[in-house]
Amino acid sequence: MNKINDIKKLICLFAVLLIAFSATTPVAFADERISATEQQLYPASYSGYVFPLRPGTSAWSKLENHQKMVDVCQIPDEVLAKMPTSALVETILFYPLGMDMFAYDDVAIGYKVVAEHFNGLQELETRDDAAEELIAAYVDAVPAKVLRGTSEQVNDASGVYLLSALLGQDVYQQKMNKVDVDTLASLCSGISEPNEPDVLVHDVGTTATPVSFYAYMPYGGTPKTVSTPNKGSVAANYDSECGEVWVYSDGQQRVRYTYSDIPSTYKTEMNEYVEDTYGLTPDRQPTVKYNCHSYAWYSTSSSNKYWIDYPGAYLTDGSYDEVGKMQVEVGGRIVYYDTINETYGTPTHSAKITSIRELTKSKRNFTVISKWGMMGLYEHSWATCPYYYISKSPVDLKYFN
Repeated sequence: MNKINDIKKLICLFAVLLIAFSATTPVAFADERISATEQQLYPASYSGYVFPLRPGTSAWSKLENHQKMVDVCQIPDEVLAKMPTSALVETILFYPLGMDMFAYDDVAIGYKVVAEHFNGLQELETRDDAAEELIAAYVDAVPAKVLRGTSEQVNDASGVYLLSALLGQDVYQQKMNKVDVDTLASLCSGISEPNEPDVLVHDVGTTATPVSFYAYMPYGGTPKTVSTPNKGSVAANYDSECGEVWVYSDGQQRVRYTYSDIPSTYKTEMNEYVEDTYGLTPDRQPTVKYNCHSYAWYSTSSSNKYWIDYPGAYLTDGSYDEVGKMQVEVGGRIVYYDTINETYGTPTHSAKITSIRELTKSKRNFTVISKWGMMGLYEHSWATCPYYYISKSPVDLKYFN
């Protein structure tokens, strides 16, 4: 009898210890394939999904292209179904390709492309408490310190930039109630005016009040046109500035401050992201003065100041011949097209071919050079960049000589 009582006491003690351990230890939704080294890439308090691979590991560096990176980072459906929204937000902040959205000329388009190919964001869009949990994470991220701190003070700004961009998307704006908006406005009221010497306070011309920082975007410039070799005209903006865009109390996005170019802390964060994720260092630094279409079609000069939203006549007026993959030559261009439904088929990115590697069975690999939105200029594999997706049909690439 005493032995039975002793066993019961042990069982009770084990149950108490298990409950206590569970209450103080976060539960991470780990993939069974992860190694101990990979799990160490997450903070001890992390309670989100542990991706099977992450940048910084040898296995990640062996992934052949961007599509494979995307594929390996999908969250299993059974994990998504059980994951509370707070853990889902944490997971999204650790999604290895989340900052890809800033490689697009427009952050809203970048968000839609990334969300189209990541089921974590697709799931978040369905959660009623998505905005509430995003704001809770934003409070912990201390945006005032990141946005106005020195490079020495800012250890990891990516979370603030991601959360700011997410909170500015319509899908999450529509989920906010007055308490959410007031919380966000109170938090961002502590963000002081920029302290960089070239900053200007922009007259937004409205009685609406600023609620939250959204993103840095190209702004202004002089509307001009550039000419194709066949004398066609393509619209461009000359000598754009960098606008610090905020969401205002009427739900509209407006430029609150302008800089002559991208703030230094943001440049640093973009460079670190590309180096960590893609293993690349920039041939030229991030800038809003020119973009991929301008570099590929108009001018490769470092003094180029034309930003081209749409390559237009370069593709259609006969200045360049559209050819097949096996016919394109060094010096030719590859154009990447949108893979999101509402703008499917819009030229998203242009790159110039610098070398070609001939493979067996009529296959080829290309090395290209291209400007990644506001990010830097990079020489890279044609398939290892934020614009390469092969999960759609027809193929989203075209080639021009």
